[in-house]
Amino acid sequence: MNPNIQQTANGASDRSALIVVVDDEPMVGELVHTIFSLEGWDAQVFQDPTEALQELRGWPGPPALLLTDFRMPGMNGMELIQGVKRKFPQLKTVLFSGNVDESIQNQYAQRADAFIRKPFYPQLLLDTVRKVIKEGGAPNGIV
Repeated sequence: MNPNIQQTANGASDRSALIVVVDDEPMVGELVHTIFSLEGWDAQVFQDPTEALQELRGWPGPPALLLTDFRMPGMNGMELIQGVKRKFPQLKTVLFSGNVDESIQNQYAQRADAFIRKPFYPQLLLDTVRKVIKEGGAPNGIV
């Protein structure tokens, strides 16, 4: 297994109930994965946005949500969102960052469905993800 990919919390095979997390900081990815796992949600964490994009392009259907950091080497979070939305235009997305604010999205053709400023409280993360997913219809028990 590639060291940049962490397995899902519950070995999910249904990607519509899976949240994909992309952050180049391993500690942030682990923290988010733990928060989601404690909530009973499945999450797959990538540290490399290019690898995440390649992986997602090979999936037959979209995950429940893409949660991505903005500033990462090789590709930023908005570029990742745009790349994934080429295949899955209805994909729900959340952008988070400690380096930029929500206005960074004005430089891109598409916007994320929500923005979270780092550092964040776990409850804010959970509430935001619930809200974004619920607005698109709750897949398989997430929310």
